[in-house]
Amino acid sequence: MRFTLTIAAALVPVLLAAATSPLKPGEYELTTQFSVPGRPKVPEQTDRHCYTAEQLAELAKVMGGGRGTNRSCKVVDSKLTASKLTFTTECVRPSGPPVTMIGDVTFTSGESFHAVMTMKADVDGNGSNPRVAGAFDITAKRIGGCKAGR
Repeated sequence: MRFTLTIAAALVPVLLAAATSPLKPGEYELTTQFSVPGRPKVPEQTDRHCYTAEQLAELAKVMGGGRGTNRSCKVVDSKLTASKLTFTTECVRPSGPPVTMIGDVTFTSGESFHAVMTMKADVDGNGSNPRVAGAFDITAKRIGGCKAGR
């Protein structure tokens, strides 16, 4: 569970970063619903994050990174239009199967977006048996400028 929330946090900048992104820099409120097939939904979580113009301008760098030191992630495909971002990111972890994140983001305005991301784990390590490990449904809206210290 902790790993999945870390992936979600790491990929949120992916959703907001692009040289031609219609999104404005500022503080965003993000509401995330995580679900795993066959299990009850995890309670919805709300978080706030400040995104700078620099973060919004570095799509490839932000998408290719990820957070934490327990895995290595790379973007293997991405497409950006004025209203949509799609991407596929692959993460290799020292313990556990490789994980693929497939994202579909719709920019609903210059200050909001909706994203659906599906996480798949390669349980046998050779790509022949991927299983859906979870899905994120994220709604975000800009709530103002960034506050000092954030």
